[in-house]
Amino acid sequence: LRPVSPADVDDIFEYAHDREVTKFTSWENHKSKEETKLYVDYVISRYEKGEASPWAIEHKESKKVIGTAGMSHWKLKTSAATMGYALSKDFWNQGLMTEAVKAIIQFGFEQMDLNRIQAYCDIENDASSRVMEKSGMSFEGILRDFCFLQGMPHSVKMYAILRKDYLDSL
Repeated sequence: LRPVSPADVDDIFEYAHDREVTKFTSWENHKSKEETKLYVDYVISRYEKGEASPWAIEHKESKKVIGTAGMSHWKLKTSAATMGYALSKDFWNQGLMTEAVKAIIQFGFEQMDLNRIQAYCDIENDASSRVMEKSGMSFEGILRDFCFLQGMPHSVKMYAILRKDYLDSL
């Protein structure tokens, strides 16, 4: 994991325009590299403001950005954050996202001093559920019509891990 940079636009566009990758995301597939550039600029502007924002997932061998993962919402008052992620389909089912999510959880508790990290996925997204479970997160329930994905209301599975759960797992 590393910060997103302007040089990542082509790599991010490569997976962000893929409808299979964005099937369960809250954002639609990118239609142009300009749209991806706007996203990258937005992420960088959040870094500059000290706001929670995703990191690039860089493939160790190729140095190519194959996804993003990180905190999307950070609430100081409640010491909680929501995590989100996306990964190029070329790298699905290889354990890479689980590795990234575990690193984000560690960062959240050890560097951000969080008490709760949560994430949710569409009720049909079994792969994302497995990532959260393998990362030590617990299923908390289903939130009916919790969000709009691709313009339609969707129910989601909510997962979370608490600081005490994280510390007990060490």
